[in-house]
Amino acid sequence: METPGRLRMMILRLAHALTSGAILLVFSEGFFWARPLPGMLPPDGLATFLAYAAAAYVFLTLVGAFRIRSLPALFLAGAAYGWLVEGVIVQTMYDELPLSISFTGLAWHALISVLLGWYALPLTLRRGRRPSTSALASGVGLAYGLWALWWWTEEPPAASLPDFAVFTFGCTLLLAVAYGVAARLPPVSFRPSRRESIGALCLVGAYFLVVAVPSRPVALAILPPLALVLWAALRRNARCETQPDLLAWLGTQPPPRLADLLCLGCLPLAATLVYGLAGVLGARPMTGWVLYTLSVPAGFGLLIGSVVAILRKKPLPVRTQPASIGNEVEVS
Repeated sequence: METPGRLRMMILRLAHALTSGAILLVFSEGFFWARPLPGMLPPDGLATFLAYAAAAYVFLTLVGAFRIRSLPALFLAGAAYGWLVEGVIVQTMYDELPLSISFTGLAWHALISVLLGWYALPLTLRRGRRPSTSALASGVGLAYGLWALWWWTEEPPAASLPDFAVFTFGCTLLLAVAYGVAARLPPVSFRPSRRESIGALCLVGAYFLVVAVPSRPVALAILPPLALVLWAALRRNARCETQPDLLAWLGTQPPPRLADLLCLGCLPLAATLVYGLAGVLGARPMTGWVLYTLSVPAGFGLLIGSVVAILRKKPLPVRTQPASIGNEVEVS
């Protein structure tokens, strides 16, 4: 029987996973497709959201269990999240090897969804610097609006201007709510017991073997070695990191105020302005190829650089090493 304390911790972990899942859903699906596809709308949208919440739970567990605080370690956790989505839940990771290892797992999910959407943008919000928040949101909106133009040439028909505006404002509203709620949730440890960790790994492994491998047999030769590299690097990180993980640290930061969240309105305004202006001018720039050309090598480079940066760290003495999956694991 679960004690009240453990049950409360479990509920809080689920709440954090749901809010992080909503953030990752907006950046990984909404801003990627730039239009309302059937899988994003009710009732199918609920299943998509729950899938991202489950992926977020795994991601947050990595952040807590491996004491992730630095950007290199966060990128590797983002890589795990991206490969979980693209290599296990769906199997697009194996469509155009080896470039598909980076795009979209590293180049979009880890770099954009995690580093930008889950970390940089909410951190700016929490600091309460509204000009900085407005500038960053405008920059994201500008880049997103340019990316959205790609769908006019790659996979038409793209969204009309009114549909794009409604969709983008809706995504931003969901994002603002998720940021606001996540910042007001009590902090919670995402360091599961060894039993919980093994159970989660068994569930992911079973899905991988039953669903992903029969669909893409090559997955068996691709994903396990990559996962082993991530595990080795993150285990090293847990033995070297002296600071509280990002979840614990963010829990000490003040939540954003309503005025701060309203600054996110610059994102859909900038995106809609770019999208509408391109429509008036009849411009169809090949923005997708630009992003692909830049982000694919960036994803590989950040992966290698992050692994090297962590492996160069000097481990703490064994007696002073904090609890982690790679060592002893705290029971919440």
